[in-house]
Order: sequence, then C-alpha cells, then structure tokens
Amino acid sequence: MAKRYVNKRIVLILDNVRYHHTNRVKQFIEKLTDTRIELKYLPPYSSELNAIEHLWKDIRKNVTHNYLFDCIQHIVKAIAKYFMNIMRNPAKIKRLCSFIY
Repeated sequence: MAKRYVNKRIVLILDNVRYHHTNRVKQFIEKLTDTRIELKYLPPYSSELNAIEHLWKDIRKNVTHNYLFDCIQHIVKAIAKYFMNIMRNPAKIKRLCSFIY
C-alpha cells in the first residue's frame, strides 16, 4: 500500500514553536536526499489552523474540564479511554481535525 505514495510530494505542516526553526531541523531537512519534502509553517498565533489543537480542546471539554483527578494515573486512564472511544468514531476525528481554509 505504501508504494503508491513513492513519487508523491510530501508537505510537512509545522506550527511556529521555536524548536521547529532550529538549525538542527534545517540541517536535517537539507541532508535529506528526498527533495519531495517541503516544510510549510502555519502563521504565528494561529492555533485555530493547527488540527491537533481542536483535539486537545475536545479532550479538555470531555475529559478534564471541571474534574479533579486523584492522581496522574487516573488522568492518563481517562485520556486513554477517550482515545479508545474516539478511534471508533472516524467522523468525529475528521470533524475535529479538518479545517476548511
């Protein structure tokens, strides 16, 4: 299945966190022999464009908001349960992580 993407262009979308702009990242990309990889950075302060931010917001709303956990293990267990449930609902994942520009 992976073979059908062999000749496809790869666009890696990054947010503007400081470590995405380090010389180490730039050197790593320059060393790649695969010229199909292109880095695109989201505009500064645009968390609404970062798909994962919508998922974090949903986790907060449905798992951790206004709830006091006894210990870190209970938080981890609650979030793991959230992910087990959401994996059964691809439509919700698509809704949370897609954004129409």
